[in-house]
Amino acid sequence: GTAMATLTAATVWGALRGLETFTQLTEVRYSSAGAASVVVPASSVSVTDAPRFAWRGLLVDTGRRFLPLPLLRAAVDTMAYYKL
Repeated sequence: GTAMATLTAATVWGALRGLETFTQLTEVRYSSAGAASVVVPASSVSVTDAPRFAWRGLLVDTGRRFLPLPLLRAAVDTMAYYKL
């Protein structure tokens, strides 16, 4: 059958965080022919989420220690994954 997902958020940022949570619920399965499909293993999922703090982030002190740009980009991607 056809599956459906609903995401409700008060702001655009909440919707973006909700989409990130949704991607964390999915898994990729491959057929013997190599075709990939994305599935949500649970048949019914309800997630209620809210930030614990109004502001979350990561302090990057480049004045004391040089950090290469690829490392900073990876840090930003990781922050998005954990919704920081």
